[in-house]
Amino acid sequence: MLRTIEKIVCCNKFRLSGEFVTIEQISEIYEGYREVALNIWEQYERQKAKLLEESLTLERCESACCQIAKILGA
Repeated sequence: MLRTIEKIVCCNKFRLSGEFVTIEQISEIYEGYREVALNIWEQYERQKAKLLEESLTLERCESACCQIAKILGA
């Protein structure tokens, strides 16, 4: 998982923040991104399911879903 801003470059070999790295090291970073994205998506879907139980109007439900997405950073 990334905790700092890192730059990945591919020019014959992979470099991560200026250092040569293997494809496995790069894959770990992207797997971390994927896990975070899935976690955010799951939170969004749980909150949306709660909203659907409340019998809101379509407009209010759409507005609430947009607010949830903003809060989660999506």
